Amino acid sequence: MPQINVSDVKVSGSDGTYTLATTEFSGTTDSGRAVSGTIEGSYADEVLTIRFNLQYGAMPMPMICTFSAPKK
Repeated sequence: MPQINVSDVKVSGSDGTYTLATTEFSGTTDSGRAVSGTIEGSYADEVLTIRFNLQYGAMPMPMICTFSAPKK
């Protein structure tokens, strides 16, 4: 899986609680494969959670993934 950069993700919030607005992205990898999807997330209670749906190449359905990381 190649690196995918998502730009213009809006972040809002204050006092240690933040939201990453749902952001759609699309493009082409260096090898010419189409890539698209959405990304969203939050930071609360010192845990960053990112959720994304990724449609890569000719996959018949998107990968739906969640990533969580505590602050160290």
